[in-house]
Amino acid sequence: MEETAVKNIVYRLKINDLQHLKTRIRDTVAMVTPNMLQAWIFVVPSREPS
Repeated sequence: MEETAVKNIVYRLKINDLQHLKTRIRDTVAMVTPNMLQAWIFVVPSREPS
């Protein structure tokens, strides 16, 4: 699951208020598995500090 996929899941429903948004974000991020994170390490290039 990449960033775009997370946004699509979070905003799939109409957000009613800030608490609803926080809940949607928390629930969606909770679906990210350690394997997904490991895969992102190899896909996302590291950024140089500015």
